[in-house]
Amino acid sequence: MVNFSAKESTSYDDWIITEPKKPTEILPGMVELISNLTPKIKLKLPIVSSPMDTVTEYEMAIQMALHGGIGIIHRNLTVEQQARAVARVKRYKSGFISEPYTAGPNFTLTELATIIQETGVTKFPVTEDGKPHGKLIGIMTDKDADFHDPNDLVAQRMTAIKDLVTAPYNTNLDDAKKILIANKKELLPLIDENGNLHAIITRSDIKKSRDYPYVSKDSKERLLVGAAVSVADILNDQTRLEKLIEVETDVVVIDASVGHSKSVYDATKTLKGSYSFEVISGNVVTKEGTAYLAAAGADAIKVGRGIGQSCITSKVVGIGRGQATAVEECAEEAVKYGLPIIADGGIKYSGHVSIALALGASTVMAGAILASALEAPDPPGYKRQKRGDVWFKLYRGMGSSSALERGQEVSGGRYAQAKMVGNVPYSPEGVDVEMRITGPVSQILDQYRAGTCKAMSSIGAKTIAEFQQKVVLERVSDIAQIESHPAYRPLHDEPNYSG
Repeated sequence: MVNFSAKESTSYDDWIITEPKKPTEILPGMVELISNLTPKIKLKLPIVSSPMDTVTEYEMAIQMALHGGIGIIHRNLTVEQQARAVARVKRYKSGFISEPYTAGPNFTLTELATIIQETGVTKFPVTEDGKPHGKLIGIMTDKDADFHDPNDLVAQRMTAIKDLVTAPYNTNLDDAKKILIANKKELLPLIDENGNLHAIITRSDIKKSRDYPYVSKDSKERLLVGAAVSVADILNDQTRLEKLIEVETDVVVIDASVGHSKSVYDATKTLKGSYSFEVISGNVVTKEGTAYLAAAGADAIKVGRGIGQSCITSKVVGIGRGQATAVEECAEEAVKYGLPIIADGGIKYSGHVSIALALGASTVMAGAILASALEAPDPPGYKRQKRGDVWFKLYRGMGSSSALERGQEVSGGRYAQAKMVGNVPYSPEGVDVEMRITGPVSQILDQYRAGTCKAMSSIGAKTIAEFQQKVVLERVSDIAQIESHPAYRPLHDEPNYSG
């Protein structure tokens, strides 16, 4: 006998926010978009970049955090590559950098050039032993190395300690900034009475604090960043987890297409019992799946299956759920456990963020809208194409054939069947598509912030919690959906709308 659900599977486009009965007194500039990624981690922009290999590596993660969201570094990287990407984010804006990259006096300029290429850092404290808390003897920059013999030693080219401005290790952040500005220096080392290095602060950090008022940061003023891990990384070989702990990753996402499974339950329970990470589990689309992962100890639950602009799961597997229905049901269940949910997928317009929040999501995870940004990465060996004045890049689902192959090369991935399961060949659940590069991700995030603030102010809500309490959603007919788009093809795309 066939079992049928009493619910209809609906998407974001099936719903619209209606105007309130009372006039609003709230302007968009009065709205605050603070929301919980997990109970311990708050964001000032409820957008998370997806752990896809054409969406999030360190450049995207840096921009996401600077603008109030967070980036999740994808797993189609070696353990070392993923850890290095996380480390680059954590060191980008950090107030006091307590574990700076350092050089030793006997490093050659060739060795220094390799470190610069790998880390992106161009200014290094030089310590006697080359370690972050050794005795400070100088500063070395990339400019100091210019036009010199690659075999020269750092000790020959550095600025010696006698010519440096330093400050005591217990100097507070405000005073350290004043010293840096007064002496017109780019980098200020903080040392103890024995001359040992404790931390550094850079001039660029001061500028970033001024230019990015919504920045997502930890208690040490460093950018927030997450990383994706597989079930196998948790239950079989924990090398990846150990590296991610070492570089102080803030949150890990268990990257599994079927979250309502014993393996994901066991992985979640193991992570929460053995590591200090905040843990996001998923993906699920029902209240039963939500309750199951909540019982395992998840700090947040990712919702979505069979939707997304590069996902074909619902077509090739025949399983999934409309994202609006999934978010509404899972959010209703998650609130019983005090857990936030992340609406993963289906975001095409800024209005979809507003509707996802209205349905109960705390944050949304975006892939395609961010993949069009300049900061989104390209897979190894792929070259961006230019036709006329427009650049194009690759965007692909992590279940596509090409992404699965890369995952297998790295160490296996999200789709365990990526080559064969017994004698059954794998079934790709994603596609590769070409998309136009629209510009910097900051432009995208600014537009999505503006659209969401406008939605909330329109119904008289200053906060997301108030918005979810006041909002009224109305079903949209097929004709009304058509009429919500321009009647004619626009002459050009707007920054927040592509016809």
